[in-house]
Amino acid sequence: MSELIKAFKKYGVGVKKPETNNAILFIGTLPSKDNESLIEKVCDNSPKIIYFSPMEDPLLHVRADEYIKYEIGSEAGVLALLTKFLLQDKKLNKNTADYIEELDEGYLSAESNVGEEEIEKSAKIFGENNLTLLLGDDLNDHPNADIIGGLIALINRFRPLHVSLINGKELDSENNALLPPQIERISSFDGMAVYFCPQKNESEKLLASLQFAIAAKIKDKDEITISTKRGEYKKRFEISDKLKGMIAILGVNGQRGYRYEVARVTKRATHG
Repeated sequence: MSELIKAFKKYGVGVKKPETNNAILFIGTLPSKDNESLIEKVCDNSPKIIYFSPMEDPLLHVRADEYIKYEIGSEAGVLALLTKFLLQDKKLNKNTADYIEELDEGYLSAESNVGEEEIEKSAKIFGENNLTLLLGDDLNDHPNADIIGGLIALINRFRPLHVSLINGKELDSENNALLPPQIERISSFDGMAVYFCPQKNESEKLLASLQFAIAAKIKDKDEITISTKRGEYKKRFEISDKLKGMIAILGVNGQRGYRYEVARVTKRATHG
């Protein structure tokens, strides 16, 4: 059982199949690598689409009404900001009102690199539509999965919210009044990073932008070593014109945990 599902059970969050006639908020997914057919079905039948992600995904980026880029690891901060704006006009009990009041918008905005204006605009769109929150596999074993689950439960307690998983079973809801812990710290992922992708057809490659290649001092088709806290991986580097920025896609099967990791990339010597 993933840490996110444990949090949903703890806070009483119900999970259902996506409601495709709702406005959709995507978070915690790289759609073209997770469940492409579901994404296309949802996008074809949704009136509004907003996509929160550290990376632009070509499948969803051209379809979304709004793309909001946030810093790696700051999903809990983004959801906390969204919670504050979605519930600011609701009649809350004292404990919940105090919790919302203590959310530090300045800190959350600075650490996630998401402007309050962007969040407010998203909250307004959701206030005018039925909302489905579509969560990807990036969140399954997120370090802040407990807070993420609690924030989603908190939103749903005071306004209708349809929660769905891109890959996962349905889950019954149970009403309770638990509040999540406050966010004490958002982890920093400075420099180059990789996204652990479970697709077999990319298991021999590291895919990244030209900008990434220049920063790492490597070239297309180089044999490289990627060093992360999880270990070292020997791959062939490939420049992708579909990717931007300093996050590369690393094809590795069987990985658990948060899918982003800081990395160091070095060229391997070749002989012959």
